[in-house]
Amino acid sequence: MGVPSMHVLDTELELYVRGQLSPSQISTVEAHLHQCESCGGRLVQTVKFVEQLAALSHAQQQVPREGERRSSPRIPSNESTSLHVFNPLSAARLGVRILDVSKHGLKLHVPEFLAPGTVVQIHLATSVALGEVRYCLPAGAGFYVGVRLEDVFENPPKTTGA
Repeated sequence: MGVPSMHVLDTELELYVRGQLSPSQISTVEAHLHQCESCGGRLVQTVKFVEQLAALSHAQQQVPREGERRSSPRIPSNESTSLHVFNPLSAARLGVRILDVSKHGLKLHVPEFLAPGTVVQIHLATSVALGEVRYCLPAGAGFYVGVRLEDVFENPPKTTGA
């Protein structure tokens, strides 16, 4: 099958990374990304761009507490959600469990190994988070994964057709 003649627009790639496309748009973009090396490379650049914007807007000002390396407290959670691997790109969405949450990261239980440095998108109840895997440790039938959050995007409000 040849590469489709229409490439994914930069704005569509950014909305894809931010988790702000409809399911049908996501399917179209992902189908194209799996066939088009050029757009796949542009996706990697878009992820880096969004991460750089996040780093600029979330410059850490807090000093860690004595004896504590974390700059913000962890809040226990037990929420099921899904994770999508962006870099390297995968069409699969993994069912994961959020074990704890902090201002700058998440601890997840995932079913398969994710290499440190992997860029992931985590779908939350009212938002989508973009982050980088910092560690992945064996844990029973899966792995504990620490994700440093790069940015969190609110889901667009649902519109109803009138």
